[in-house]
Amino acid sequence: MPAPGTLSEPGCRWVQGTQPHATQLYQHVPETRWPIVYSPRYNITFMGLEKLHPFDAGKWGKVISFLKGDTDFPSPVVTRVSFQRKAGSRAMQGDTTVGPWDEPGQPLPVSSPSPLGNQSITGCFEQCPAPLPALSLSFFCRMKPGLSEEKLLSDAMLVEAREASEEDLLVVHTRRYLNELKWSFAVATITEIPPVIFLPNFLVQRKVLRPLRTQTGGTIMAGKLAVDRGWAINVGGGFHHCSSDRGGGFCAYADITLAIKFLFDRVEGIARATIIDLDAHQGNGHERDFMGDKRVYIMDVYNRHIYPGDLFAKQAIRRKVELEWGTEDDEYLSKVERNVERALREHLPDVVVYNAGTDVLEGDRLGGLSISPGGILKRDELVFRVVRAHQIPILMVTSGGYQKRTARIIADSILNLHDLGLIGPDSPSVSAQSSDLPPLPPAGP
Repeated sequence: MPAPGTLSEPGCRWVQGTQPHATQLYQHVPETRWPIVYSPRYNITFMGLEKLHPFDAGKWGKVISFLKGDTDFPSPVVTRVSFQRKAGSRAMQGDTTVGPWDEPGQPLPVSSPSPLGNQSITGCFEQCPAPLPALSLSFFCRMKPGLSEEKLLSDAMLVEAREASEEDLLVVHTRRYLNELKWSFAVATITEIPPVIFLPNFLVQRKVLRPLRTQTGGTIMAGKLAVDRGWAINVGGGFHHCSSDRGGGFCAYADITLAIKFLFDRVEGIARATIIDLDAHQGNGHERDFMGDKRVYIMDVYNRHIYPGDLFAKQAIRRKVELEWGTEDDEYLSKVERNVERALREHLPDVVVYNAGTDVLEGDRLGGLSISPGGILKRDELVFRVVRAHQIPILMVTSGGYQKRTARIIADSILNLHDLGLIGPDSPSVSAQSSDLPPLPPAGP
C-alpha cells in the first residue's frame, strides 16, 4: 500500500494526505469500447408506478435502441426535407428541418426559422405502407431518413455502467442523507411518486434507487473516460437537483458533484471544472455543493419561472442566463453560444460537465420553453464544438426531458455529433494521460 500522499496508479493522485477508498468505477476500458456509458439497469419499471411521474423512466434504453438501429419505430423526430416551390415564374428550393410527428401522413410542423415560415406540409416516409399523400401549398418534397435510422453502436462498443457503492456516494453525500433514503416516504418525496410511500423499502431500493445509483456510477465512470479520451457521454445521469444532503425533482444522488470530486481527488492535472447546465430547470443541487468553491465555474441557462427557484443556490452561478416562458430557437441558441464562449474565457477548466437536458423541447409542460428538435441538435453541436476547440475534455449527461420523443432526439443528437467528427473513435483525444488501471470486470448481476 502506498504511503499517504503518494501516487499508487499512473494518472491518479491522493489529496490532503489521505488515500481515496477503493472503487470499482475507475477501471481501464479497452480502446475498442467507445466512451458512451449505459446499463439496462438504468431503466425504471415497477408495476407501472413509474408512469405516475411525467418523466419517461425508460427513455435511456430507447436512446440505445435507436443508436443500435434495432427499434421498430419508423419515424424520426428530426428529418431533413428537400423542397421545391414555384411562385409564378420563380422557383424556390432548399433544405429545412421538419418534425416531430406521431403518425405518417399527419401535418408536419416546420421548425422556425426555416424557408417555409410557419407553414406546414403533409408527408410520409418512404417506408410507409400507405402511398405518399398530396402535399399542400404546392410543395414537392423528398423525405430523407432521420439521423437515428442509422446504426452507430453495438453492445460490444458500449461501456457498461456499474452501480455506485455506498463508499462512492459518501465522497459527497452525508451518511444522514443516505440513511434517509432507507425510508420509502423520503424516496416518494424525492421522486414525486406518492404511492412509493406504501412500498417496502427493500423494493424501493431495488426498483427505484438501484437504477439511479447505476446512472450515478455511470456519470463517475464517464468523467474519467472524458479525461482519457477527450469526450464521454453517460446516456443517463444529470441529477442536478440533488446536493450532498438533500434530493428532489426525481434526483436522489448528486452525480455531477460526485464525478467532479472524483476527478479532483484521483486524476492528476484535474483541478478546475466548468458545469454548463442547459436543462430547462435551475441546477440547484450542484450549485449548493460547489457554493464558494472557486475551482468550479457554473453556467446555468434555465426558465426563470419554474422549479426550483432556489435563490440561495443561485449565488453559486458565475454565468446566469434566465429565460422567459416560450423562448424559441434563435434567442436561445444565440444566448447559449455567446455565454459558453464567455464562460470558457473567464475560467479555463481542465474538464467540462455538460448537462444536456431535453426538457427545453417545445411542448414540454414542465420546461415551459419552445426549442425545436433541430434547435436541440444545434445546441449540443455548438457546445461540443466550442469546448473541443479549446481542447478541453467534455462529459455529457442527458438529464431532464418529459416527452416520449426526447429519446429519439437524444439519439439523433449523438449521431449528429458523430457525423460532424466531434465524437467517435477517430475524434482526437485532448488528454495526454495514459492509464494502466486494471481491466473493467463484468458488472455483477
